[in-house]
Amino acid sequence: MKRGIATLNQQCLRTSNLLDAENVLFLSGYAGALASTAELDGIGSGLTLEAQLATLCIQPVQSFASFPAVFVPNTSAALNLTYGVKFGANPVLNGAFFDVTLAVTGAGSNGTSTILTDAAGRTLPRQIATTVTPITVQLNSCLAGSQVGFSANFSFLRSVCHFSTLLSEPPEVIATSGSVFKDVQPASVLPNVLEGDFITRFFRERETTLGSQVLADVVVPGTYRTSFSRGFIPAGTPVITYLLHADPVDERPATRLLSGSVTFSHEILGIIFTPSGLDATDLTLGAPGTIYPTGVLARDAGVEPGSTDADEVGLSVDRRTITFTMETFRLGQTRVVLRK
Repeated sequence: MKRGIATLNQQCLRTSNLLDAENVLFLSGYAGALASTAELDGIGSGLTLEAQLATLCIQPVQSFASFPAVFVPNTSAALNLTYGVKFGANPVLNGAFFDVTLAVTGAGSNGTSTILTDAAGRTLPRQIATTVTPITVQLNSCLAGSQVGFSANFSFLRSVCHFSTLLSEPPEVIATSGSVFKDVQPASVLPNVLEGDFITRFFRERETTLGSQVLADVVVPGTYRTSFSRGFIPAGTPVITYLLHADPVDERPATRLLSGSVTFSHEILGIIFTPSGLDATDLTLGAPGTIYPTGVLARDAGVEPGSTDADEVGLSVDRRTITFTMETFRLGQTRVVLRK
């Protein structure tokens, strides 16, 4: 049975034909059914659907995606997608129909919907109604069972899918540089959960109006390594908060140097990077639903009196850009408070 499936796969690679791919999956599905009977031991047989899809002659490819990096609030923006198929290492070919399921969050009209591509793998422009929050579109794009030009319904090809996520910039973010990696709100920013040696994750936390004054570690433009410019952000101030989060892999003794910048369209009212400042604002300024390392001393960005390493935080003269350098082998976090 395995030899027969392998032969079909090779024929599929030679002919670049969807029908051959359907035949591979049909036979592997039949073999998988046998594996559950006394005729064939399915344990370790490699005849599961997952195993066959991993080596299948055809792969779905997202060959084009147009998605605005920055949305204009309260308008709509077009989402354009094009899908194709690749046989082995051959170039991507369009000419197949896909069922594309979109799960949209953060937009004016959230929810799940399904659209069908045309014969060239293209979708009609899909209008996404914008708001003032980041917009995430999760795409589950599978080869459609009804392929024009074939009399049979390709039921097995429906399991051949491509998954991707498109994330818009929040409207108040103008530019990022360096190690900054824009991310969706995570479930947790505890140590050893979101590790990466070369990235500083950056995500929007919340919009709120301060119920009481907040003490920030930096409120005056400048570059800080061993000192602060502390000041209070008054109660009643409408704010938007973001978090920079670095967590190198395995906390090895060797330090990693992470640096970058974020430029906003809104004024930066204050920057918070000491453990006490972060702890005091996790509940009121942190992202609802995200677990924070409140009480963990190692979460600071490294700027402190007597510091001799490369850690620094900067606030530009126009109060629109934060720059940072973190020399770390463990957790490092910085909260940015914007005027809404």
